[in-house]
Amino acid sequence: MKPTSFRWSADKQLRDAVCDFAADSRFANPWAKQLYQQARARGHRHPHAVRIVARAWLLVIWRCWQDHQPYDPARHRALQTLLHEPATPAEVTAAAPGGTARAHCVRGRPRTYYRARFTVLDVPHLPRVWLSDVLAGRAAESEHCPPAWRTWLDGRKYTPLLAPSTTIVRSRADQLPADPAGQAILAEIRETFRGREHDFERCAVEL
Repeated sequence: MKPTSFRWSADKQLRDAVCDFAADSRFANPWAKQLYQQARARGHRHPHAVRIVARAWLLVIWRCWQDHQPYDPARHRALQTLLHEPATPAEVTAAAPGGTARAHCVRGRPRTYYRARFTVLDVPHLPRVWLSDVLAGRAAESEHCPPAWRTWLDGRKYTPLLAPSTTIVRSRADQLPADPAGQAILAEIRETFRGREHDFERCAVEL
């Protein structure tokens, strides 16, 4: 008896849709990300690892369908268990660079790909002595670690550093002149370049 490793007779569109969903979910769901990483660590290639995540998601989707309930991360026990288990210092130190490197051979030559995903914590200044502790492998035990980083380490809760928006979108009313003289100039420009609006670009450059 030979076990089935891949079913060729299947709804290919549905399979592709579920696999695409599973592949993208690992970037937003820690549980899916862990399943994918565990599959890759066992030696599975990317397509096989994605199918493993997809199969796990199908169990969740089936449960939601049977209960007539939408997916609720708070009720996903496997996800909640992963989120609330304390992180080990080794895990945190390994995650400090914010990425993983993978290498494989292409035509006999090794190639390394680096993927980075990280969140910048709301810490305006980092003490140099703590950076020395990080390099020495004492990031978690250091008394100089920032409070925001300690909060993330203990409870997986983080406060990201938010940059103020530098893009100001002006409304149509803000862009039009409010004074009569400005409105008259605008009307004259419109009339002059009516039917050949692209010629106004040269005029705008000269202005």
